[in-house]
Amino acid sequence: MTETDPTKRAALITDSAEQKRQRMKQVCSACHSESYVNNFYEQHDNLVILFAKAGKAIMGSLKENHLITPTSFDEEIEFTWFYLWHHKGRRARHGASMMAPDYTHWHGMYEVAEWFYMELIPQAREIAEHGRENGHAAEAAKVDAVTDEILTRPEHIWFVEGDEESMARIRAAMDERYGAGQGD
Repeated sequence: MTETDPTKRAALITDSAEQKRQRMKQVCSACHSESYVNNFYEQHDNLVILFAKAGKAIMGSLKENHLITPTSFDEEIEFTWFYLWHHKGRRARHGASMMAPDYTHWHGMYEVAEWFYMELIPQAREIAEHGRENGHAAEAAKVDAVTDEILTRPEHIWFVEGDEESMARIRAAMDERYGAGQGD
């Protein structure tokens, strides 16, 4: 597409993302079973949703509660979110799309998780604390409630509570497979 006018460009779009997905599924079905194709898309969507919806909810709460300005990219957390989603997340999404586990995990979700837990969450907490200190306690409480709700979901609870039981099982399996001490 070479049209640059947004109105004219929108008129040229003839199908939705779902229609495009259905066409892609037809291509996949030439070689793979329907259940294989559907399971692939379910797994892919779940990977994307894991951090995308959580991050979007936190960013939305910060904006809705006026703890960050409506202007894009005038606060550090907006750069963090963009980098997490559009840079780190893109590698995870593309890795999952191409069934490339190294890019899905090491170059993707590992870095997404690092930026989510070590950058985005602390920055959101800091902004909420700054809001509390400046007379916006109710707004800060709403942001904290969104963040707390996300971190108590099954897929994120390990970050808050730790998961020693799972780590013990992993260490035992590593010891059994590779020898004592190799799982540490």
